[in-house]
Amino acid sequence: MQNWISKWFAREREFVNQIYNGPVESLLEFDVPHIYHHLQPGSELLLHLEVAGNQERIAVYYRQFKLGYIPTAYSPVLTELLQRGFFLKSKISKVLREKYLPTEHIEISITDQITQA
Repeated sequence: MQNWISKWFAREREFVNQIYNGPVESLLEFDVPHIYHHLQPGSELLLHLEVAGNQERIAVYYRQFKLGYIPTAYSPVLTELLQRGFFLKSKISKVLREKYLPTEHIEISITDQITQA
């Protein structure tokens, strides 16, 4: 009985530390058509805060290649965390594509450092 409870609490802790799990927008506007064959579930990504006009957006990069943006609805929360110096770990959780065609859909997972430890 106690083993089941500890497993349940461990899953609950991981869920609390999950910050974002969803799609990347604007995939075909940037470098994805050129590097799609390198993008696999588990690949680590980088997040950068970019300012365009008066709007702040979170850009998603694989190495030096720009993949797209986090949806605008989630940008204020992630922007606040990045500006406060939180270390956010992001990786690809799902890639949808057809054989020999560029990636159509990428989902990423963003967690805090505690979940990864």
